[in-house]
Amino acid sequence: MTVRTWMTPDPQTVGPQDSLAVAQEKMAHGRFRRLPVVDASGAMIGILTERDLRQHVGYLPTTHVNAAMNEKVLTIGPDEPIESAAALMLERKIGGLPVVAKDGKLLGIVTVTDLLQGLLHNVGGSDDTSGRIDIRLASPEQTVAGAVQALESAGAIILGLGTQRSVAAAERTFYVRLLAPDLAPLAELLRQQGYAVLAVHPPQAA
Repeated sequence: MTVRTWMTPDPQTVGPQDSLAVAQEKMAHGRFRRLPVVDASGAMIGILTERDLRQHVGYLPTTHVNAAMNEKVLTIGPDEPIESAAALMLERKIGGLPVVAKDGKLLGIVTVTDLLQGLLHNVGGSDDTSGRIDIRLASPEQTVAGAVQALESAGAIILGLGTQRSVAAAERTFYVRLLAPDLAPLAELLRQQGYAVLAVHPPQAA
């Protein structure tokens, strides 16, 4: 599944010359924590967060958005898999990603809630032909995206991923649900790359 399927299209935005007071009103009304900033053509040029507003308390009506926004914005394309969006959010510890076309136009926003809906759609347990591998990241250098890339390079079709509660808070654990003829070689591949494979769940139909 792609990001386009689960994103919120045509999100609320602000312009660079809008005041921070206008932005604050839009955030409060929509219960947003961030607003994309777009120019007259609809191209995304920055993002404004609640934290940015707090740094200008007392001057919101007289301060323009472009004086407070962050121009370095992490975005994702509409045709990227939702697993890629999930991996980015986990790695960067952020709650949402603007979805931007190749020409820079803002198409939508994908949030953690959107991803949970998409991932649960895929890993809800109704598909008894898929298997699951439970993994723990064994070092700070390892990433969810790295494990997914290794599995896809070995021919697996990734259906979804998610985090799971670990016994020790310091342990970062997650699961990958996938389609593959045999999960054992994939689990061994992950072990060889340093991941701690906690469990392998073959397809129920196997």
